[in-house]
Amino acid sequence: FNLEFHGELTTFETNKDECEQAGGGRVCDPKSVLVNKPIQNTRPIYNSPNPSMNTFFWTNSGCTQQLKVQNDGMVAIINQPDTNPFFIDETVPYVDSLNTVSYISVPWSKDSHSGEAIFPNLSNSCGNGACSITHDDACLCSVLIEEDAVFDSLPSRADVLASL
Repeated sequence: FNLEFHGELTTFETNKDECEQAGGGRVCDPKSVLVNKPIQNTRPIYNSPNPSMNTFFWTNSGCTQQLKVQNDGMVAIINQPDTNPFFIDETVPYVDSLNTVSYISVPWSKDSHSGEAIFPNLSNSCGNGACSITHDDACLCSVLIEEDAVFDSLPSRADVLASL
């Protein structure tokens, strides 16, 4: 694999092509990749709680995405990668269900009578059982990701804003 330094950013296709040429036949194990400059041959870090310290890498393993909903309605995107053949668990802590701290606000629908936001929480048994209760009393919900084209051609700014 012809890298200049560890942490060099490449596209998925470049990684795949380089690994196939090197005889790996798949996306490369980033911990086994050596660079051509020994002084820069440092091992990558993946699970530092400080995001700027992590070195990310491509994988062809699948990943399940979920939402973790706190009782105040704040939501975190959770990534649960399939087992990686190279590592036992190298999921960075801020995207897993146990350690995530990256919550965002979402505009929940409101009950027409009470005006209360409607979202899975402990008081409604995590959406009447649609989600599971986590160790820290939040709700972990499965999601279905669909990728569909919204426009048939390049839209105008007004078209985009009108569709939001």
